[in-house]
Amino acid sequence: MTIRLKITLTSGSTHHYEFERSKISVGRGPLNTITIDDESVPRHIGDFVHLDSGSIEFQCHEADGSVAHLREEVRTASDDEDTWVLVAGDQIVTGNVIIDVEGLEVANDESVHWLDLPEFEPEPKVYQAIVDSADKPGVGAVLRSIEKALKDNGHAPDQLTLVMARGKGQFARDAFRLVDQQAVRCSDPLRALGEAGLGFASKAQEGRYALANKGDGAVLFVPIHDHGALIAAVRASFSSSDSKALLDAARVTAQLKPIITMVLAQEELTAQLHSIQAENAYFRERERRHYLFKELIVESLSMREVYQKLTDHVEENTPVLILGEAGSGKELLARAVHHLGPRKDEMMISLNCGSLSGPEIDLELFGSISNGFTGVTAPRKGVVELAGAGTVYLEEVDLLSPLVQGKISRMLTEKEIRRVGDSVGRPVSARIVCSIHRDLDSLVDSGRMRKDLYLNLKDYVLRVPPLRERREDIMPLARIFLRNFANRYDKQVHRIHADVEALFLSYDWPGNARELQTRLESAVLQSEGEELTVEHLSLTL
Repeated sequence: MTIRLKITLTSGSTHHYEFERSKISVGRGPLNTITIDDESVPRHIGDFVHLDSGSIEFQCHEADGSVAHLREEVRTASDDEDTWVLVAGDQIVTGNVIIDVEGLEVANDESVHWLDLPEFEPEPKVYQAIVDSADKPGVGAVLRSIEKALKDNGHAPDQLTLVMARGKGQFARDAFRLVDQQAVRCSDPLRALGEAGLGFASKAQEGRYALANKGDGAVLFVPIHDHGALIAAVRASFSSSDSKALLDAARVTAQLKPIITMVLAQEELTAQLHSIQAENAYFRERERRHYLFKELIVESLSMREVYQKLTDHVEENTPVLILGEAGSGKELLARAVHHLGPRKDEMMISLNCGSLSGPEIDLELFGSISNGFTGVTAPRKGVVELAGAGTVYLEEVDLLSPLVQGKISRMLTEKEIRRVGDSVGRPVSARIVCSIHRDLDSLVDSGRMRKDLYLNLKDYVLRVPPLRERREDIMPLARIFLRNFANRYDKQVHRIHADVEALFLSYDWPGNARELQTRLESAVLQSEGEELTVEHLSLTL
């Protein structure tokens, strides 16, 4: 069925439309079949619905009664004034829009023939044609190859289209059309399917080909399946209606079905890959900005010295040891080592060594081969392999057993690891950053820290001073925490009273920046106004 319309706006612009479908909606809104880009047009004017005998019905859905007809030959279908039956030559006015019905053609069901064809083994030259047609085979290359194969067999198509299907035979608005040797989007897949489009989905699901008469020519539809599901259809229109020639063209097109399936699957995987890469890049950049430019405060002289030492060595590949009391910000420095250096585009993985038992830490760090003893049913990578050329941050590395510490020391020396149960070494390139919040000398003297591991880490040591020794950083940190928690809990508080500031600066902060953060979160939750006062704090000297 073909419906041809001419739409004229009050501005004087005229647009012609042709559709091969049973229902057409008109309006400014994006969900309409015909979208009119004019602010004076209602979002939805109404619908054209095919009836029979070459007639269509116009159904108005505007409540203001803006629909009227200008020609006497427009016949009212019922007592409802918002419905008319139209034929070619009729004209209606809908608000600021004049619609002329220029033509209506209805497809005869007998003009569509459903063919049962066997599957064909593609010839080697067909595959080679796809390889030769583009540096990277894609939808455009497949369409060009189909066109070439048909031409070589004396069946040059007038038009070639690949229509994409989604779900249970539902055709989405993403079809590709071969125009000037380029694959471009077709906005109306049902139009691309032509007269056989309305009934094609269900029968194509059964693997049947469609052959539809169209004037002096014909249109061929070849379904493309993947694991039994309809994923696309090739539509080729021909000026000839020679049944033998069309059947021959169907056989040629069918040879390309396996390669079309493969290309479409590859394009879907490529699209997923690009989406994952974009998402990964976004979150990495967000993490980099968060840790480097918000909470890494270096107002005090002692922290400026730490930061200077960090930047002096950040380009190196040597392992890093960060020392400092619990809650002093060692993880922030570890992330700064990663994000400021050449590995910033790679992965960073953090692991708290005190949270896992001996066997678990081995599996987490180094991975395992398939091993019934460890319960690993398939080979798996540890975090050192997963990080690739990125960074692995080991928090509280002194809590590891001497055996695991020895494995880390060996890894730092030989640049390789062995998975649990494996006898073969695997090269690794991740940078190792470790942290300890206890006294390093006493750990080495007592044997809780292996000396060989200490010797591998001692060349690049960052000592983070406790918060009580860098009081210049207290209020900048407090203001950052205040702003973060006020936004998180939708509070109006944005100032810190002078009494609170004096209390903060005189307090020793045994829990360091982590304690400051926790106390501010509690105070923000208790606050009601715009200023944080001493009454909101559970803190005394």
